[in-house]
Amino acid sequence: MNVQTLLFNATITLLLLLLLLLLLLLLLLLFNYYLFSDVDHLEKIRKLPLNSTAGPESLAFDCKGKGPYTGSLMAECSSGVTTATRKKEICNGYDSYTMEPTCGRPLGLKLNNKTCQLYIADAYFGLMVVPKGGKAKSLVTKVGGVPLRLIDFLDINQETDDLHSSRHKKIDDESRMSIPKEIK
Repeated sequence: MNVQTLLFNATITLLLLLLLLLLLLLLLLLFNYYLFSDVDHLEKIRKLPLNSTAGPESLAFDCKGKGPYTGSLMAECSSGVTTATRKKEICNGYDSYTMEPTCGRPLGLKLNNKTCQLYIADAYFGLMVVPKGGKAKSLVTKVGGVPLRLIDFLDINQETDDLHSSRHKKIDDESRMSIPKEIK
């Protein structure tokens, strides 16, 4: 081989290595962009005012985007939703867990997008529904004869209207129930 061929081969090899290095750098930049692209939207996040709500665990918005509704330690859902049996003179302003069995503890909230009804999973009162505003009404307190106790999560399959909830106890991992036809 002559010197010219060796120089040509070395130049081609160097160019290929540079091209490979540029390709790796481009892939690294694309991966970095993909990995952190959602972070760029953080400046659009705004803090939701929950006023004096203690212990919020779940948020829901109504069909018009108003809210947030949130359950609280004080047995009340913000934005004025309350149960028909909740006694203000006993329950307003309490900050003790000892009042929960009397006043309730709404932990899971979910809106049915079809009916615009707000469903509430209360740790002590079971499943309740707020039909387009007003006071929450008891819907289900037992499933299969077993009281719904300590349910703290609620989700709705928006296609089938099935409700899914979980309980605080490890023994009762999950319960599944359907929304009764008369309230759909």
